[in-house]
Amino acid sequence: MAKMVMIDAGQVNYLDGRGGVHQDAGDEIEVNDDVGLQLAKAGKALWSDPATDPSKGRYLLPAHIREALEAAQAGADAAEKAKAEAEAAAKARADAEAAAKSAAGQK
Repeated sequence: MAKMVMIDAGQVNYLDGRGGVHQDAGDEIEVNDDVGLQLAKAGKALWSDPATDPSKGRYLLPAHIREALEAAQAGADAAEKAKAEAEAAAKARADAEAAAKSAAGQK
């Protein structure tokens, strides 16, 4: 599967029976090599992963943009992890308060 980034909004046929699916510019998609090559030649998408680029670099996303995408993904992952940790801490705090109230009520 070709890992690509849409550089222009348009319809993408994933060849899975859904027909054309709208994708916005900046969306990361995975399509087979034939569909990927059609999108690249039409100026709609570029390969984001050199390992999946059958064009041997002709339609490859520039390195500095690939690095920015990876950094943005790492930031999103870190934010998601921090949110999950904060939710777990809040739940633990609420459970401790409930246990303290229960213990105080039993005395």
